[in-house]
Amino acid sequence: MSQAEGYLYLIFMYSVGEYSHSFHRIKLSDLNLSCEGETRSHETKDLPELPEPLLKLPYELYPGFMSFVHFDGKIYMFGGEHNYPGKRGKLSERCYVFNTYNNPKNDVNDGPSMKKAKFRPIVLGPIGDIFYVLSSNLASRDLEKFEPKSESWDNSWTVLHQFPFASKGRRLKYEVLSHAIVENLLIFSTRKGIFTYHVNENNWTSSRVEKDDGIDMGSLGGEKTNTLGAESGEKMKMVGGEKDDWMDMDSSDGEKMKMLPFIDEAKLLDDFWYAFSSPKEFGLEAYHFDIDKRGLQSYEVHGLVSPSGIVEDEKVNIMVPLKPKNFCIVSSGLYESGVQFNVTVDMYQLSETRGSNEKSKYVQVSAKSSATYAKKGYEWTPLTTTCVFT
Repeated sequence: MSQAEGYLYLIFMYSVGEYSHSFHRIKLSDLNLSCEGETRSHETKDLPELPEPLLKLPYELYPGFMSFVHFDGKIYMFGGEHNYPGKRGKLSERCYVFNTYNNPKNDVNDGPSMKKAKFRPIVLGPIGDIFYVLSSNLASRDLEKFEPKSESWDNSWTVLHQFPFASKGRRLKYEVLSHAIVENLLIFSTRKGIFTYHVNENNWTSSRVEKDDGIDMGSLGGEKTNTLGAESGEKMKMVGGEKDDWMDMDSSDGEKMKMLPFIDEAKLLDDFWYAFSSPKEFGLEAYHFDIDKRGLQSYEVHGLVSPSGIVEDEKVNIMVPLKPKNFCIVSSGLYESGVQFNVTVDMYQLSETRGSNEKSKYVQVSAKSSATYAKKGYEWTPLTTTCVFT
């Protein structure tokens, strides 16, 4: 399907009301877009309404805190948690499937269940036709691979070698703060350092020796990393020099831990990984990771753009690749003290220029178009926003 014919699915999870999630579909060619190259503005009055839900998932049937991924015309929904009044929450191992093609009644079907229940699971992939799914805390030790093309449900999910976590009192230190797929490596940044799952070898390595937890997973390499800083703006190129610029964080015992310099997921598009730099500034940056057989060795940073969404609170920004060389940033959140909920779709185009050597490479970004939608009512206040492109 071409980009012009593609759809952007906005999936919201709610804090109140009778539905756990709702699906809204926007046709890219129908967006109310500004002209290419014009200065974009977003008036808060008379904004178009967000399209009515294509699908609503009743809270009593479908758990909250599910995760979503698109593959081969289907949206898969994983895990989450059921909460009933007066009862303890129950994690879900269920998988549901929504077919985006030839589904006039918008039916949701059962899919093959995971081997282990997961709360707000992280879904990485695909690598080939395989996804990797785990809870948002490495200490949960529930990593599985999911093969949507498997010929039988029994073989769709496979439990993999688990994170070699030993201490029960330090779970919060292993919460996944950011993650990325680099070739055949799944890289996770936590308060205890950077950990890598090697897909081909089915094992783990660490950025530090975890002897204090009874773990010894080796090393990803030296402590020094090459970071190339860049200014911020709509059109940027790489500048600056080498420096040690991992994000440092003090552990409880005063030790400096190394963390990746972005939040949530880094997504690959045209040889670079893109992620947001912080939960406050929400500047999108491009990264080039240097890896060898031991794993992640260094990275370079290329400053990029900031989304233009009009929100005041509970802001969520998601980067959605639209190949080739196109992506959008979907910004959502509350406006006017929680009375109005806004969603902005900013579309961009990439161009890459290579210099005389690898370090002179830079990324150039131009804004193509933008559209903002509004929806009023407290019942529309989501806890999370997920976007998939079909």
